Order: sequence, then structure tokens, then C-alpha cells
Amino acid sequence: MGPGTGSTSHHGKPDFVARSIEVARGFGIVHEVLDGAEVARRFPQFLGLAGNEKAYYEPDGGYVFPERCIKAQLMRAAQLGAQVRTGLEVRSISQQGSVRIETSDGTIEAGQVVVSAGSWTAPLLGAPFDRLLTVNRQVLHWYELDDLTAYGPNAPAFIWMHGATDVDYFYGFPPLPGDHRVKVATEQYETRTTADTINREVDPVESEAMYRKHVQGRLAGARPRVAHAAACLYTVTPDRGFIIDRHPRHDRVFVISACSGHGFKHSAGIGDVVAERLTEGHNQVDLTAFSIARFA
Repeated sequence: MGPGTGSTSHHGKPDFVARSIEVARGFGIVHEVLDGAEVARRFPQFLGLAGNEKAYYEPDGGYVFPERCIKAQLMRAAQLGAQVRTGLEVRSISQQGSVRIETSDGTIEAGQVVVSAGSWTAPLLGAPFDRLLTVNRQVLHWYELDDLTAYGPNAPAFIWMHGATDVDYFYGFPPLPGDHRVKVATEQYETRTTADTINREVDPVESEAMYRKHVQGRLAGARPRVAHAAACLYTVTPDRGFIIDRHPRHDRVFVISACSGHGFKHSAGIGDVVAERLTEGHNQVDLTAFSIARFA
């Protein structure tokens, strides 16, 4: 949902709501376009609406529990013959004919390697990824709800852009059954960190500022009392898009940086197209938009 007038930006893209509508129409995704008045009527958890907002609503949308999703993916990989090795540190990757992966438990040699190392990608691979990828610390907040009345069984996950810039927005999830908390977060692109040095502690001042700027007066029943908070990592490219491409110097190393905070939801599709590229040598999906060359 975005303002009814004026410009907005989300993930570095202008008018995110209009772009979502355009994609849904192009691919036949069931959706509705609502104004703020209709949003308030259907979803009373959203407060302070002007009435002229523009909202994209996807009735079949939802969310997955990431731990369960990852467990299912690993189980399926093992069923198809993959060897899953956890608890290993990958220390370096080099190509001299074959690809050598130096780990904390010895060396692995392979014909091809796919690197999907998240916030460790740049330290692991060096140039050009050290100039293309930055890591930002992001904070998630769970605020207590003193009234669940507005959050019915159809309460949606949401992205609410209430201003013009990439940081004038927040997103959230409805409370789970039996839970009296609402999970929300926003994004920031000023404070950089690394995967190994991130401060995982969340200062109460951060939660107070988040509540005042984004939550207060917008979510029914939400109080500034924080039940839980956590810090996570966004690995961000200059244009906030993915990198899905071969390493520019190592043709047997394929790099995936499904990043900028919106990669996990696409992981199944990205895995599918990368597997197709590496096993069949081509793609039905055009990956040009995700090439490293676009940053030249």
C-alpha cells in the first residue's frame, strides 16, 4: 500500500504498488486494487488512512515459516542424492581447471560450484563483489497487542509505504494463533556492517524510534511495549536487484546473491533456473537483468 498521490520508492524501485499491479496483470495473478477507504473497511487493523491510498491486495497471498521451508528443501535435496554437510566453514574458493573449495574439514574438488553465501559472499570471493555488495544491519520488532479484535483470520501480511523514500515504510505480519504480538520491521541503508561483526543486540531506543516513526497510530492495538527484537543482515547491490551470474574470472563458479532483503521468497524459482543453466546450458528465463555486467 502506498500514498494516493506523490512519488514513492521501495527497494530502489519507483511506485512499487503500480509495478506489483502490472506484474500481476501480466502473469494472471489473482488480485484486487483497493483505495484506503476500502482497506480500512476490510482490514480494521490499519489506522490513520487518508482514504485515497493505493493498495494491491492478493487474496491468495501468505507466508511460510522459513525454518520449515529450509528443512523441506534440505530433505528433498537429500532424497535426490545431495550430500548435505553442515557445520563446515568454507575458507576459500579457487579455480585451476576444476574448482577447489577449502573448508574447515578438508578440500572439496568439483567441476562446477554455485556460491550462495549471503553476507559472506564478498569476503569469500573478493573482487568485484567487494565493491558490489554491502551489508546492512536491519532490526525486527515484536510489539505487544493489547487488543486482538482487529486481527481476524484474514488479517494480511503487509507492506505499507507512507512516504516518498525507501525508508518511509514498514512491513509486518499478523499475530499467529494464540500470540499477542505483531511483528514489524523497516529498512535502513546507512549503517553498514559485516556478517562477522554485526551487533546482534537491539537497543530499546531502536524499538522506541521504530514505534514512533512507523507503528504509532497505524496498527490497531499495538503498544510500544517490545516483547522481542532481533537484528538481521541485508546484503545489498547498488540497484537492490539480484546477482545471478557466472563469476567474471572463473567460468566454473556461478554466483547467486539473492539479496537486498527480498531473496528468500524467490529461492525455489532461483534454484530452478540456476539448476537448468548448469545442467542444460541455457535458460527459459532470461537472466540478463541479474548479470554482473550491468554494474560495469
